[in-house]
Amino acid sequence: MTLDADRSQVYAAEEAAFGGTTLDSITRFEHLERLALQAMSLPWWPGPVVPIVAARADARSSCARSTTDGLEIRLAAPQWTPVTLTHELAHVLAGLTAGHGAGFRRAHVDIVTSVLGTEAGRWLLDAYVAHGLPLPRAERVAEPMPAPRVDGPIAL
Repeated sequence: MTLDADRSQVYAAEEAAFGGTTLDSITRFEHLERLALQAMSLPWWPGPVVPIVAARADARSSCARSTTDGLEIRLAAPQWTPVTLTHELAHVLAGLTAGHGAGFRRAHVDIVTSVLGTEAGRWLLDAYVAHGLPLPRAERVAEPMPAPRVDGPIAL
């Protein structure tokens, strides 16, 4: 078992950045699946689409993990939030062996910026800096995804 020295500091930075915001509020699982598919369609996403699955009903924590078919993200119902989803996507993007180190944090800021927006990405970056957690230079172009297009009549 490897030591993940930055884990508690990453969690504290996430709480500082997103605690009490709508991004840390429980939402529908289907909404998170859509967000994940959008993230994995980014031009710089490195690999295949990773399944997003609901964890057992009694699960309390979420994870990104290896399976016999590749990787998957398991989301526990108490953590069905955009913050948790982007955290787990960052584990996939950085590689599961990266722990919560600098490579994970860079991936995390990139995913948050692209999926949740520039302001949210800045909150997270500022929180990492405030907690003394450095990030390597960006290798990806993390820009917010365009808003989904709505066709057809809209009832007001």
